[in-house]
Amino acid sequence: MVELDVQIPTTFDPFAEAKDSDAPGAKEYVHIRVQQRNGKKCLTTVQGLRKDFSYERILKDLKKEFCCNGNVVQDKVLGKIIQLQGDQRKNVSQFLVQAGIKQRAHQVEKKKKEKKKERRKSIFVSWWFKISKQAKYMVDLEDQLPSAYDPFAETKDSNAPGAKEYVHIRVQQRNGKKCLTTVQGLNKDYKYDKILKDIKKEFCCNGNVVQDKELGKIIQLQGDHRKNVSQFLVQAGIAKKGQIKIHGF
Repeated sequence: MVELDVQIPTTFDPFAEAKDSDAPGAKEYVHIRVQQRNGKKCLTTVQGLRKDFSYERILKDLKKEFCCNGNVVQDKVLGKIIQLQGDQRKNVSQFLVQAGIKQRAHQVEKKKKEKKKERRKSIFVSWWFKISKQAKYMVDLEDQLPSAYDPFAETKDSNAPGAKEYVHIRVQQRNGKKCLTTVQGLNKDYKYDKILKDIKKEFCCNGNVVQDKELGKIIQLQGDHRKNVSQFLVQAGIAKKGQIKIHGF
């Protein structure tokens, strides 16, 4: 880190030196100033950066680095000026000196993130292509009301007709207005975690996968998403319309 001398501007006009075209090297310097606002609050200004640089990008990195707020102001005489809350003179001066190093590190990190995104997209596309060959339209399914005593009674009964062939989507009351949607009976070959991830992303809800001793893996979702989940399963090709049973209160 390099320590730079801080120049305190005049209280009357902090931009007087920059406005004076006859000042020695006025156009070559980057001026970092502090201005008193009210009370203990102050403002740091950065003026004189090259026009080739992206001021918004520099401001974004400064705000992230020093955890402060700021903006870019357009001045008729001085051009673009970066304003930051608080006295950040030394921090900004050190940041500008090391900007070349940080820029390279940022580019490397950006490339890594892009590679990760591409991998995730390729995995998602390959998985989605396998389960959505027969998917064409959204399907409306009729609701079937189960017994209020035990929502899993039909599945536990091994003599129930076609109990093992159906995908059961139920809603359970938790407390007050909160409820829970459960999905049980999916094929064991599917990746439950992947299906849960796509459902959470599609319907903006939270959820998890629970392991039950008798029923196996069950997907749990916060809120009443019975119709949404049923349409998702049909559209994705995970289950057919006749294989899905929707239960309610």
